[in-house]
Amino acid sequence: MTEGPFKFLFIDDRWIARTYGLHRRIGQARKHPANPLIAADRPWEGGLKLYGTVLKDNGRFRMWYQMVNFRETDVRWATGVAYAESRDGLRWTKPLKGVEHSAHGPTNVLLTSAGRAHLCSPSVVRDRGDPDPGRRYKMMFYDAMSAEDLERHGSPFPMDASVPGWRAVEGEGMFVCTSPDGIAWDRPAFPAFAGPNDVAAMSQLPDGRLLASFKTSERPDRHFRVIETAESADGRDWTRHGVVLEPDWRDRPGTEFYGMSAFEYFGNLIGLVCVYHNSADDKTLDVQLATAASPARWQRAADRGTLIPRGERGDWDAGGIYVASSPLLVSGPKGDELRLYYSGISARHDDMRYKEWSIGLATLRPDGFACLEAGYHPAELVTPPITVPGGKLCINAQARHGIVMVSMLDAESGETLALSRPMQEVDGTRIGVRWQRRKAIGSRPVILVFGMRKAQLYSFWFE
Repeated sequence: MTEGPFKFLFIDDRWIARTYGLHRRIGQARKHPANPLIAADRPWEGGLKLYGTVLKDNGRFRMWYQMVNFRETDVRWATGVAYAESRDGLRWTKPLKGVEHSAHGPTNVLLTSAGRAHLCSPSVVRDRGDPDPGRRYKMMFYDAMSAEDLERHGSPFPMDASVPGWRAVEGEGMFVCTSPDGIAWDRPAFPAFAGPNDVAAMSQLPDGRLLASFKTSERPDRHFRVIETAESADGRDWTRHGVVLEPDWRDRPGTEFYGMSAFEYFGNLIGLVCVYHNSADDKTLDVQLATAASPARWQRAADRGTLIPRGERGDWDAGGIYVASSPLLVSGPKGDELRLYYSGISARHDDMRYKEWSIGLATLRPDGFACLEAGYHPAELVTPPITVPGGKLCINAQARHGIVMVSMLDAESGETLALSRPMQEVDGTRIGVRWQRRKAIGSRPVILVFGMRKAQLYSFWFE
């Protein structure tokens, strides 16, 4: 969750009434040159999946990720929740604070599978509102009830039907654990809700509600991956919204959604969708964007462009990209940046011979999910009517060799209420607009008209 004024972004068309000479360009995430930052280097690790979370917490970076080791003979250690820490988010250590392995001793694995399914996608929230310090951290993941709990209590949910591509397991579903420190977790006997939904992400909205987005299936004839969301006030009781995002006729045949990281960003609901190209000659995954009017109403965004592209053949992330539950807005010596931690796979999804999983980093400028770009000819953006909340108008723009200007019009009469000074040869994530003339605005609706040339506009807001 980000704190600050509402930002008007251009990932979708909500703040675009009319344009002339502009086109939308999706942000191109820059991969860190030291990638992969974290690799499987412990004897209990076969691979690392950032179906997981990275938080900036009390001055350090903390990561919860999925450990996989399908060579392990003990099925409980084939998957688990592993943990890493870092001072700068680039150089990571794996503290041995977790479960002890019978052959290797202390590990950084905080939870192992209950033994009847593969534990998947541990997603962590540091809950700002829970008054119980023992429940300060909450983690959602997929697993199945242990054999002992199933025999003792029985499953609280009907068992799903098995279909090609998915083998249903009794007592499977999404579990929600709690912890006072993010290390020692209290695992419940029962899942919070059931279903074939093994890739999930959880975040917290500004009002304190928890938002979960997860992969599910809706076809009776096969496992067809689509996205569902759910909300909860406390992590115990969840309201499911049903399927909110699914492929359509504009997608290539074989397109499915392997998961979505849904989060709030300066008043906007944004989703990073893991798109699975499930055709016989492909089987790769990459990341696209979605936006939402509410947690139950999602749509594809940014013209379905790829935000984090796969690597070249032979690269550590050539086969697919999975992204963490939410990005981090980090301040550094060179300014602010959006960090998108992700895991890459080295081979296509179905190739178990050469597939390796590691964790890396890609970055964007703040608000850099998408921009409106003007070329060499004058261009214009006209917004729909908006109510100015008061304060200074700021923009995030790049016009190192160009210009941006903005005028403010009365939404009803068209009268010019304000005209900015030209902003030439600028590149900044917070550029304060200076007016050469301005009238009293009050609470009336206004329209903003941005004039641009050789420039990129990422967002605007009122401070």
